[in-house]
Amino acid sequence: MIGLKIVAMIACLLMAIAAINVILVYVLYSVETPGSGIGDILGFLPISLIGAVPFLVTAGFILSAVSRIAIATARNSVLRVRLAAGIGLLPIVVCGFWSGLGAAFLGMPPDSLAAKAVSIYQFTLVAACVGDLVVLVLALATSTRTGPGDSSHRPAT
Repeated sequence: MIGLKIVAMIACLLMAIAAINVILVYVLYSVETPGSGIGDILGFLPISLIGAVPFLVTAGFILSAVSRIAIATARNSVLRVRLAAGIGLLPIVVCGFWSGLGAAFLGMPPDSLAAKAVSIYQFTLVAACVGDLVVLVLALATSTRTGPGDSSHRPAT
């Protein structure tokens, strides 16, 4: 159980870094573009949020489930981690890839800070996806069986 907690926290940290990175890409592009104003930053808000929200929501659900792992509620917490990591993987992959692809097609100069942020985002996206997948596999491999002294295994009287 401790290994699952540690891996889940690392994966959630990677998801938060990826969310910050995708927002940073669009902010840097808006700031570096000549003649841009606050309207340009707000114009990139929807695609930034489409890329960032799945990371943050999945990380929040995983952290919520992992924080409840204790001896008494370990079975339900592991099931919640499985559910959060399994359901959150698809939106992270699809929305994260879509937002990154949109950033890649903005036509930014290769030596700009936004282009460097897109290059870094490629790695943080993959790291967050792999982290979520590792949490899912580790949660699936974690036994949810309870001991013989648990009330669910006692015969009905």
